[in-house]
Amino acid sequence: MDYGKYADMIKEELYPVWNVEKTVFKSSTFLSPSKDGLYYEREMVKQRDKEIILRLVQKTEGMVGIRQEEEKIIVKTYEESYSDLEGYHIFDIRYTKEELPTGLISNKREDGMIGRLLNKTEEKIHTEAEIERIIEELDIREYVSLKSCERLPIWKEVSEESRILPDMNNFSSSDFPLTEEIPKLVLRFLRNSDSNLCEAMVRYAVSQLQISFDEYICVGVLENTYYTKGIV
Repeated sequence: MDYGKYADMIKEELYPVWNVEKTVFKSSTFLSPSKDGLYYEREMVKQRDKEIILRLVQKTEGMVGIRQEEEKIIVKTYEESYSDLEGYHIFDIRYTKEELPTGLISNKREDGMIGRLLNKTEEKIHTEAEIERIIEELDIREYVSLKSCERLPIWKEVSEESRILPDMNNFSSSDFPLTEEIPKLVLRFLRNSDSNLCEAMVRYAVSQLQISFDEYICVGVLENTYYTKGIV
C-alpha cells in the first residue's frame, strides 16, 4: 500500500498505547552513591503520584540491576556515575467510561446476567437475539447501531469494498479460516455519529461475534446513513 506523503509516519505491526510516558530521572533526584564491595548503589525516592503504577528505568552500560522498594528505586552499577537515566512511567488505565480519552476505542463491556450465565456454562446460543445481546454488551451504541443480519452463502452479495472483516482476533488461540466454502453472516450497521471510529467499532463487533459464531464468516457493512430512533 502506498501511503504517499504519510509514508514516514506509518509504523506497521505496532499497537498504540496511551498510558506510557517517556521520562528522564534526573541525577539530582538520586542520593550520593555509596560504595558497597564491588558495586555502587543509587536511590531514587519515588514521587507520590497515584496515577503512576509502575516506573521503568532503561538499562545502561555498567548497570547491574534495578530493584523497587515501597518508597524508592535502587539502581546498582559498576561505576560511580551521576548521569541522568531514561525510563518510562506506566499510568493506571482503569478509567470509568466518562474518564476515557475522547474518541478512544475500548474493550469495555456492559455486564449482563445472560452473558455471565453463558460464560459460566460455556454454552453457545446461535440466534438473532444473541447477536443483538452481544453487540449491546459491547457498549458501542454511541458510534453505531445494528440494522440487520442475514446469512448468505457466497461473497458476491457484498461488494469487496464494503466488507469489514473480523480481523481483530490476533490474540485469540482459536483459528478462524476465512474461506469461500464457509457461509457468511452479514451484519449491517448504521452510524450514530460522525466519528472516524465508526468503522473500527463495526470491525470490533464482528470480530467479537466471530468468536461465538465460528461456523460462519462474520462480515460487517457500515452504511452511510444514520440511525433514527423508531425508524430503520
